Amino acid sequence: MPRLKSSVFTWHLYLQSKDSIPIFKDAADQGQYLDFVLEAKKVFQFDLHAYVILDHKVHLLLHSRTRQPSIIMQRIHTNYAVYFNDRYKKNPELPSLQFKLRPVSSLRYFMEITKYIHLCPLFYAAADAPESYPWSSYKQYTQQNKGPVDNELMLRCFPKDSQTSCRQFHERELDAVPSLADLEEILQAYLRTLDLLYTKKQGTMMIRESEVEIQTDT
Repeated sequence: MPRLKSSVFTWHLYLQSKDSIPIFKDAADQGQYLDFVLEAKKVFQFDLHAYVILDHKVHLLLHSRTRQPSIIMQRIHTNYAVYFNDRYKKNPELPSLQFKLRPVSSLRYFMEITKYIHLCPLFYAAADAPESYPWSSYKQYTQQNKGPVDNELMLRCFPKDSQTSCRQFHERELDAVPSLADLEEILQAYLRTLDLLYTKKQGTMMIRESEVEIQTDT
């Protein structure tokens, strides 16, 4: 089985607006935010393993040895705030944001959080299927779709027909979902599983999940 490069340097970053107020008003905003993520990737030379950009939240899974994730996210968000204020000069009301990060120190947690990130558009009613959502890295794992994501670690977990196996890994919980209520139940159960995996692995470590406010003033 493949190994994480280092438990200390792989992070799940999570950005959400208060009260689910949209951070992105349209697809142009989401595309611009992704451009800022990729610009930071080039500057700070981190590995981007997975991402999703919803209208009111962002998830990134990355590995960086050179910069703390809070510095990376601060650069991305500062650039986006400048862009947002310039585009919406008459109504520049970028909401207050909460930023959380968790260290990822086991391969299983890495795989499960990748799956959660890719299923977020389905869980939060942004798409009918994960492959139909344009602002995530899902297709770079399940199709012959080249892109900026560093997907080798995840795909090496599925040595035989890796893309098909990776798709099955992502979607096996969704094979029988007759209603939105059932989807919500799957989401809540999955979040509990992630918390248990995180708590079990991190219980003896000094690193703890942190939460900060990201300023939107420019």
